[in-house]
Amino acid sequence: MADKIILVTGGDGLLGSALQHVSQELNDDADFHFAARADADLTSSVEVQALFEQVQPTHVIHTAAVVENGKVIRQANYWDNLKDALDNLPG
Repeated sequence: MADKIILVTGGDGLLGSALQHVSQELNDDADFHFAARADADLTSSVEVQALFEQVQPTHVIHTAAVVENGKVIRQANYWDNLKDALDNLPG
């Protein structure tokens, strides 16, 4: 088991995809999980909690956002659900 379990939200987005590529080149004791929109609706606290229970991350890199015409139109709405899930992690 890895020392670090890193959950990356927006795993199929521009930044998440770049992190996915970089993570493959790392020689590290980290296990990366890249969550896409299909894995969990980050606006749903129930789905976020289920994702966290499944992955049990030690770290979270939050890159998920809704982008239209090159502008981020929704990212902050996700933070409350992510923070609640982080607060409920054991340890």
